[in-house]
Amino acid sequence: MKYFSSDHHFYHKNIIKYCNRPFKDFKEMYHKMIEIWNSIVKEDDEVYYLGDLGMDLSEHQIEEIVRSLNGIKKIMVFGNHDGKHTKNINELFEQVLPFGKDAYVEIKGIEYRLNHLPFIEGLTEYDERFHDKAPIRKWGKERLLCGHVHNNVSWKYKDYMLNVGVDNWNFKPVSEDKIHEIFEKNVELLTNKIEYTKNN
Repeated sequence: MKYFSSDHHFYHKNIIKYCNRPFKDFKEMYHKMIEIWNSIVKEDDEVYYLGDLGMDLSEHQIEEIVRSLNGIKKIMVFGNHDGKHTKNINELFEQVLPFGKDAYVEIKGIEYRLNHLPFIEGLTEYDERFHDKAPIRKWGKERLLCGHVHNNVSWKYKDYMLNVGVDNWNFKPVSEDKIHEIFEKNVELLTNKIEYTKNN
C-alpha cells in the first residue's frame, strides 16, 4: 500500500497553538503522531512525504524521526521548513526533491503530481511569497497531491487537488485507496474551483 502525508512539524512548539492541535506540548505531539502513523503504516508499505517534517531539525532529530516511522521511504518532497541537514534525508529516502520541485506517482493506473505546495491558484495571500515555487497546472484535470495547507483554510480537497497534511486527516497518513476513492467519487473535485490570487 502507498501512503501519503506531510506537515507534521515535529519539534515545532507553536504549531500546537497555530493549528489547534490536541497536544499539551511538543513532546506529547511527537510521540502521539509517531504512534498514530505506526498504527496504520506497516513496514513494507511505501511512504511519500510531501514536506515540512519538522522545524529547524538537527541531523540527529531527522534520523530519529524517519527511522521511527514505519514504511519504505520512497519520496521526500521538501517543504518551506525543510532544507537543512539534507545529507541525512538523502540517505533515508530513495528520492529527495528540493522545495518547489515535483515528483510523480501512479495510483490505480492514474498519474498524480506531488508537490509541497498547492497549485498556484490555491495559494493564500500569506503564501504569495512562494509564488515562484508553486506548481502551475498543466491541464484542467491534472491531479495534485500537496501539503502546506493546514486546517486554517476551508478546503481539504478541491479542484483536482488533495491536501495530505496531517491537520486535515487527524494526523493519519492517507492511503492510495482513499485518494483514489475521493478523486473518482467526490463531485466537489470536479465542480468547485479555488479563486485565483491577485498575482494571477
